[in-house]
Amino acid sequence: MISQEKEALKSSFMSYIDSHELCKDNQNILEILPDLLTLQNEKGTIYGRSWCKHGDISAFFQIERKFDRIHNIMEKAMKEGTEILHSEKSATPTETFLDTVVDLGLYALMWVGFIRENHPEEYEKFLKSNQLNKVI
Repeated sequence: MISQEKEALKSSFMSYIDSHELCKDNQNILEILPDLLTLQNEKGTIYGRSWCKHGDISAFFQIERKFDRIHNIMEKAMKEGTEILHSEKSATPTETFLDTVVDLGLYALMWVGFIRENHPEEYEKFLKSNQLNKVI
């Protein structure tokens, strides 16, 4: 990423932080975002952008796969008790419940970015309809 682009991102975040009272959820998002971005960057180095290789269909199937895993874990938790969500009982050999939730969130955000890149008119309509008024 070019230094100018990084400066623009920093400026955007600082402007948001400086001009908004942060609710607890926004504060949490801002605090975990560097960790999530680091994880996504590491995974992106390994997998590239295979999650969107076939456009929206690829993105959908990645999200569906994660949602299915969460659904299965939640069905088990409804039978055995929700305390298993944050224990080894909810884990697969390679992924915990939290890993799955994080992956689902990252795929959803990356899909939004994909839409922004490939369908800017749709993203602009979204901004306007939510009164975000940012022109891309």
